[in-house]
Amino acid sequence: MVSAQTPAEEVRALAEHPAIRRAFDFIEEVDPRTIRELIELTQIAAPPFMEEERARVYADWLREAGADSVFIDEEGNAVAIRHGLGGARGSTADGGRRTVGLSGHMDTVFPEYVDVTVTQRGDTLFAPGIGDDARGLMSVLTVLRALEASGIETEAEPDRVLEMRYLGQAFEVPVPLSDPDLDELRAEDLVARFGEAHRRIFEFAKPPGDPVEVVSFRVGVRAP
Repeated sequence: MVSAQTPAEEVRALAEHPAIRRAFDFIEEVDPRTIRELIELTQIAAPPFMEEERARVYADWLREAGADSVFIDEEGNAVAIRHGLGGARGSTADGGRRTVGLSGHMDTVFPEYVDVTVTQRGDTLFAPGIGDDARGLMSVLTVLRALEASGIETEAEPDRVLEMRYLGQAFEVPVPLSDPDLDELRAEDLVARFGEAHRRIFEFAKPPGDPVEVVSFRVGVRAP
């Protein structure tokens, strides 16, 4: 269905939705906690290629916030996935999946000898990297918390998901399943779907023949 509303009208209507109002209220209510954690995250030194400790702490916060899947990839990125309601509403007109990505960068850019202690003057916080991009990371985290607290369900992914990975890989990739009869799926079909999912997230997949394993099969049901 094509909306007759202009983009600005759609945004205004969305902003008046009760669930969205609850999300905005939640963001304001938890602002003191957000600021405390912003300071904590900023003061974890994270020079380029040395972001491991910050990524570990941030990944723990993403799990606590309610993400369905959280992992740190081979490049040190903390990745969180929040599944949607699934079904046709989560698909584009050509049958593809819709994915919304929020991101911030983990490193502080500054070298390891730079002091990242946060100081405050008036209502303003000062520290190398606090705005670029510790604040961005906290914004992503707060959006996730607001979605969970306000009961907002997004559209994407079916309810049945295989968690798969390359043999020896430290994290799993969710592979959605939508076939009515799982018994008809062949192993090579699952491996091919895993490769596609891996490429969508990381922009690469290993050559065919590389060992792949299924870690878990998750079935999720959401109801009013």
